[in-house]
Amino acid sequence: MTTKVYTVHAVRDAESGRWLTDGDDDIPGLVCETASFEELLEVIEDTAPDLVHENLGVPKGETFAVRIVTEHEITCIAA
Repeated sequence: MTTKVYTVHAVRDAESGRWLTDGDDDIPGLVCETASFEELLEVIEDTAPDLVHENLGVPKGETFAVRIVTEHEITCIAA
């Protein structure tokens, strides 16, 4: 059996340096803002199971995966 994969986009805000998700991806309601990418992973891992069950009707105990796609922009100055 193939494991269902849900995709979540994470963006690092250039001004604040914080990592964000907006809930508009495969897991409705998954809105996060954290100081580090590692923290973001922990929040997603903790909240995704309930959100997938409550918002998408996935049965409790069913295995799924979350693919996190990131964007991170930096400004450079040519040497």
